[in-house]
Amino acid sequence: MNFLITSRVMTTHILNSRTQRFGKNLIDSFYAERSGDKFCRIFKPENSLPAFVEKAYEDFRLHVLGVDFPCVGAKAALTGNFYRAGFYHEMNAPETTRVLAG
Repeated sequence: MNFLITSRVMTTHILNSRTQRFGKNLIDSFYAERSGDKFCRIFKPENSLPAFVEKAYEDFRLHVLGVDFPCVGAKAALTGNFYRAGFYHEMNAPETTRVLAG
């Protein structure tokens, strides 16, 4: 699986324009955003994320917020909660590209 971080603006557009066409794949995905002190699924938030997914998201977040990470834009996106994260089975695959292209 591949891990991808996107902005809330980009993903809001994707979700609004593609939910009908790719709804089941999105609903069954680990696509998530941070809510309070944990990550929650965008679709079906009542379904918890698997522990390995939560750990990957949190490890990424801690890495970017660490003192050695140089990109202030990434730090701003994370501290302002302007991002969402997802796992995709294949990058550069037609279905993944269609979903992300919005």
